[in-house]
Amino acid sequence: MRGYLTYICGCSDSPERVAEVNRINAEKAKKKAEQQRQYQEQAAAAAAQRRAMWERTAAAEALEKSFSNIGDLLKTRMVSAPAITPEISLPAGANMFFLNMS
Repeated sequence: MRGYLTYICGCSDSPERVAEVNRINAEKAKKKAEQQRQYQEQAAAAAAQRRAMWERTAAAEALEKSFSNIGDLLKTRMVSAPAITPEISLPAGANMFFLNMS
């Protein structure tokens, strides 16, 4: 007569290893959430800059339409030209020129 032998075994991680893995995963999740928050802040700041630039452009276009001659327009543009600050960079390839109306 032949017999069959069956082995059943099981294992699990130690409580220390489970705690360590949970800690590592919590740190990763915290780091990811912080990075996501930073990306959202940067996106909001960039959107605000684009919105402000669009509003200035729209206001300038409306103002241009209200002038009767080019001299008045150029004088107004010189007075109302936006200041270049480190927060607002010019697009690549932008050229600047200055016009003296004195």
